[in-house]
Amino acid sequence: MKKLLLLLFVSINAFAQEKYEAFEFEGKFGVVNTNTLEEFVIPTFDSYAPVFEDDVAVTQKAELYLFDKMTGEQKKFTSHYDIFYSSSNEKYFYFKEDKKGVVVPTKKSNQTINFDKNYQSIESIYGNLLAKNKESYDVFSKDNYDKPKWENIRAEDIYNDYFLNKKTKEIQKIIILYGKENVLVYDDSFDLIKEYKEAVTNQKKLFELISSDFEVHDKNFMTDGRERDIKSWEFVNDNDFTIITLKEKNISFKIKGDYVLSNLKIYYSYRNEKEIENWISLIDTTSKMKVSFIIDFDNNKILLPKKYQKLLNIKML
Repeated sequence: MKKLLLLLFVSINAFAQEKYEAFEFEGKFGVVNTNTLEEFVIPTFDSYAPVFEDDVAVTQKAELYLFDKMTGEQKKFTSHYDIFYSSSNEKYFYFKEDKKGVVVPTKKSNQTINFDKNYQSIESIYGNLLAKNKESYDVFSKDNYDKPKWENIRAEDIYNDYFLNKKTKEIQKIIILYGKENVLVYDDSFDLIKEYKEAVTNQKKLFELISSDFEVHDKNFMTDGRERDIKSWEFVNDNDFTIITLKEKNISFKIKGDYVLSNLKIYYSYRNEKEIENWISLIDTTSKMKVSFIIDFDNNKILLPKKYQKLLNIKML
């Protein structure tokens, strides 16, 4: 029994710690303490970035701000970025900060990968990071991001796919760097398999060059089969109020004014459909006042600061 109570306490405590979420008021985004419904950060940000799982992420022009969902700790990135995906399809952002580069994962944003210099771009292939210099690449193996496994590989282009290795008769994940003096063929751990001392500048000539050793292997792909949770809100006008109901969750609330559904402002790069499933975005047809917030269905609670709930006369029913 003691063990059960301890587990229950830890579980409740862990949930309670995740106490910060975003909201939108009058077209600007802020951060709310979901336990107290006090405003933690006033709404001054341009858009929401739900792709970061452990953070409330908002943007202002070229700046990205991350607020830890448990502690509220803030991080800011101010420069342009590249986007790439890991071998497990996790999304990463590459920022150029203070003449150094930093890679920020969307699942564990505190587990950054830091570089001693600014690369033109970063690409991820089979978990390896290929960092582009002006005319070459530095390669960080998936086994060690602390220092490059290869430096200054002269190449213009990259090709990767599954290949039949005609010598070993095995199907391999292959990465090819080409476009300069040599063609370099690596396996998925970035160990060099073959080097051709010949310059090729297009894929047709590349495949002709390596055809005696490697052949592209056809693959069939399947979707993950997931279905999206599509919510259907119902709107009814009652005197000066709009009553909004979601029958699937047995949730209703009212707000003063004539409101209809609106769109949540999210830049395409920062989208994550799963993370916005509990959001609702509303706009008043007369005043054009816009408000967006998360609904905590389990606790029948609107995650919008109390002062805005009072101002807008929002109440759960």
